[in-house]
Amino acid sequence: MLSTDRKLRVLHLLRELNPSGMERMLVSAASDFSRLGVRGFVVGQGRKHPFADELQRAGYAVTLLNGPVTGRHSRRQLRKLVRQEQIDVIHVHTEGDYLRTVLACVAAFGSQRPCIVRTVHNVFDARGRWFLSRWIQAAVADRFVRAIIAPSPDVTANEHRFGRNTRTILNWVDDAFFAVGARRDAGARAPFTPLLGLLVGNCSAIKRHGLYLQAAIAAGHSVMHLGSEERSGDAERKFLNDLEASGQLFTRGVKSPVAALGRADYFAMPSSVEGMGVALAEAIVSGVPCLVSASPGLHWAHGIPGVVMVPDTPEAWQKAVLSPPTEAVVSPFDFTSARGASEYVGVYRTAVRP
Repeated sequence: MLSTDRKLRVLHLLRELNPSGMERMLVSAASDFSRLGVRGFVVGQGRKHPFADELQRAGYAVTLLNGPVTGRHSRRQLRKLVRQEQIDVIHVHTEGDYLRTVLACVAAFGSQRPCIVRTVHNVFDARGRWFLSRWIQAAVADRFVRAIIAPSPDVTANEHRFGRNTRTILNWVDDAFFAVGARRDAGARAPFTPLLGLLVGNCSAIKRHGLYLQAAIAAGHSVMHLGSEERSGDAERKFLNDLEASGQLFTRGVKSPVAALGRADYFAMPSSVEGMGVALAEAIVSGVPCLVSASPGLHWAHGIPGVVMVPDTPEAWQKAVLSPPTEAVVSPFDFTSARGASEYVGVYRTAVRP
């Protein structure tokens, strides 16, 4: 049953709240969701939530759980929240322990008919026992889920391996990036000397920032690196420190990429796997030429003028960085938050129907 204030109440269940893809998308679409009659709630699981305040400022009611929602105490907290706030839809954005997470959400609705939506945010190349585990969990838990969403055709195709029929709803970006693109179009930009590359994203093994950084150093390029280095490897930290010592690191740390995309000569994404890559969508909308790994989850960008797909080897990246693309990118996709929020709300309203 819908809430008495006539606003659909949607609870987004995430892990730790970080300045990454879905959290940033929720912030950028907050006014769109509100305009479409949705009141948003966010539940973060874990101990570190550096983006919680940003979500609250955007208008979301944020609840932080010290442990996973599958634990007894957190499960009780979730049920209390669902009951007190008359939550209509729980949108699950997490992957780990999927079956128990869905069962915790079902229990949170109590006697109310459960209404659960799930987004699969990455291309999970599950094999062996992991494949079997994902397949079994999907076969059981998906029975309680009204809709399964994929953020790219790559994820949609991958989930078919598990017998899932997903709806593709592309990720979106903040309106500020469209303004960057307009400014780049309006002004004749002379390339920086040396060329200035941009790397956006929190360091991790799958992001493989070292693959690009090593190539940039060999090419003599300057670099902007935006993202948390908490999970960076020794090689990545050394590359960044060497660039900083030589005066070739223009900026470093966790911050918005808006200004950097206005300055960059090109953007690089060397990930081994992605779901859709919000940072890549931001670069495309901004019109910045892109070097992108030919990896699972990034194939949707193939063929876009100004986007060069780079084979997955250090030699290929060094060659590509020596001669990066210069053609301004023109996006063939609608990456507006208004479009994304509208499609999600359509899923929510269909899901709550008796």
